[in-house]
Amino acid sequence: MEYNSPTKKKKCPFNHEGAFDPFLRSIQQNHTFEGFHVQQEAPPHPSPTADVDDLTESLTNSSPPPDSPRNTPSVSPTHRNPIKYKILAYADDTLVYLKNFSDFLLLQDSINTYKKASNALLNYRKTIAISLSGQPQPDWREFLATHQIHQMHDRTSPDPVTYLGYPICSSLSQRNLAFQQLYNNIQQCIHIHSQRNLSIRGRATVLNTLIFSKLWHVMRNFIFTKAQLLSLRSLGSSFINFRIFPKLSFRTLQQPRHHGGLQVLDPIVQQQALQWRWICPLILAACHSPLLPTYTTPSIPLLQYSLQWYFHSTAFSDYFYYLLFPAARQTIWFQHRPSPHQAFLNILTNVITTMDRIPRSFTTCHLDFHTGLSLPFLEIILHTLPSTHPHFSSFTAPDQLFDRHHAVQKLLAIDVFTFDFDLQVIRLRNWTFLEFCHYPRISHRVARWIEEGQIYLQPFFLALCRQAPRHSFTSASFGANPHNIRPLIRRLIKPITPLPSTVPLNSIQYYKHLVSTDMPTINTSPLSPSQWRLFWKLPILLQSRTVWYRLIHRKIPSKSILHHFIPTTHPPPSCPLCLTQSPEDIQHFFFTCPLKLAVWRFLATTYLSHTPMTDDVLLPFLHGIQTLSIAEPTRSASLPFPELTVYQVFATSLLCIWQAHWRSIFDHVPFVTLNVNTSIARSLSRLESELQFDL
Repeated sequence: MEYNSPTKKKKCPFNHEGAFDPFLRSIQQNHTFEGFHVQQEAPPHPSPTADVDDLTESLTNSSPPPDSPRNTPSVSPTHRNPIKYKILAYADDTLVYLKNFSDFLLLQDSINTYKKASNALLNYRKTIAISLSGQPQPDWREFLATHQIHQMHDRTSPDPVTYLGYPICSSLSQRNLAFQQLYNNIQQCIHIHSQRNLSIRGRATVLNTLIFSKLWHVMRNFIFTKAQLLSLRSLGSSFINFRIFPKLSFRTLQQPRHHGGLQVLDPIVQQQALQWRWICPLILAACHSPLLPTYTTPSIPLLQYSLQWYFHSTAFSDYFYYLLFPAARQTIWFQHRPSPHQAFLNILTNVITTMDRIPRSFTTCHLDFHTGLSLPFLEIILHTLPSTHPHFSSFTAPDQLFDRHHAVQKLLAIDVFTFDFDLQVIRLRNWTFLEFCHYPRISHRVARWIEEGQIYLQPFFLALCRQAPRHSFTSASFGANPHNIRPLIRRLIKPITPLPSTVPLNSIQYYKHLVSTDMPTINTSPLSPSQWRLFWKLPILLQSRTVWYRLIHRKIPSKSILHHFIPTTHPPPSCPLCLTQSPEDIQHFFFTCPLKLAVWRFLATTYLSHTPMTDDVLLPFLHGIQTLSIAEPTRSASLPFPELTVYQVFATSLLCIWQAHWRSIFDHVPFVTLNVNTSIARSLSRLESELQFDL
């Protein structure tokens, strides 16, 4: 329950949006909405003569007069009428913000009125009072106890409060306990699902949708440390690699399927992507985009108000300076920013982290002189040079130059540069004419480094230092227009590679594509994207796909690999099945071992071709099947199981050889070629029956 009084406590408005967006948006856009009338919505009251109002209407009519205005920023949320109330209450759950005891008495009176109009009851014994500041409130605790409310949560409480699945924490210990509970729940789910005989792709699907479902829900409004997110990532990786050795790297697992991965969601990237739901409309609002009504959410006005409150500055005209420029996040410019010591409880930390993850390419941006001089100095210089730059080899990173000059962090561009009204360009300030006013010594030193070519300027700022046909400014008109960083903000939402217009601008897919352009692509996949697409489309047994996938990535525990990693347990690298004493590498494990080669010879003459194949022809042919690179995968209609392709026969045979190998290791069942051939025939018959049943 929230009301639009100027005295309302500030709270970051992130909860309850997913399911109620359409409802909230319809109410927010309906400026004449005043609540639901009892005569239409509530059940009839037993006493028709009683004067009964809806809870919303009751609160509206009895709202207290506002207190003296607080010291708030100049920009406030848009409210049509500050004494009207808009209330969101669940069937058995209501959230109410109270400032003083009078608010509680008003609420209690309104609830009693509402109870007369319906069969609703309020259980005070289950009610929990939460101190928004986290500070203990003994006066509130004593007052609420007289009204049968004995549960009050603050930073001294041992446990966090869970509201709609979200943990509400007031201390670091509560945050850590909430994470540990979440970690244990996920670990328990992994233990349960690990007992299922899932394929490797099935594990990835279960991990993304079932095991991590609780995590995705909490991530929108919970602060995780990087170490905690990495531990959750490790849990997911261990589930995918259950009984797999050597392990598949997480870099491989998170790759798209057409690049050889399993599209496992990374908790670190996913948490940032979930914040995009609010950042996208913030960017659109800052750019005055006509798309804002399409992608806005009901909480955006309150979120903007929170950002204006915390990131209000006398040095910068817009809170987006704080979001856009990491170098601007100094206490000297933003005195009201949340304390870094409380970052573990500040939900805006997620927003800022996500903003920093978005690639910035301001090379072709065009700023006006007034805005260019307002930027932090560290944001107008190049911190790295491309390898093709002629001075790349002699370039010294600015961080090394500024190592002993920490005052440079306090510089704005205008401290080093000034506008020349005669030349109509930005130029360096002149030490001779005492043009340096703020931090003159470090400003002069930085100016000298620029003149000596040790510091390079960003292209968008360098363009302001060169003469070009522009509108002329005088000393009177130069600062008349406000700063305008919209050209820089607009760049945040434009990916280098365009996406189809069907992808919503505020979707997770759009954000991940946006940040993927800034990630180095290291494609070590043994197959091409078209071959991977074919691999995933093949109708084969699920266990066959897992074995084949591991073979493609060379994650097979052959004797040579086991000897390499665990030499004490597996001293000889030779094959345990044949008597040739040959080292068992992956090729020997599946194909060149005499016992297994005999299976492939029988397979070739029975299921693949009527023409006999020598080993010199058969082995390259099998490698072509393994890499999905043969030209014609169909088989002759006169062969057994004519509906199956070469790939399906290969995958089924691969699985049968794999199973027979490990039965000989663990169950001491001899590897007999005839038995394996019989197993292949049964498996092919089963596959053909399943495919016919699907049709």
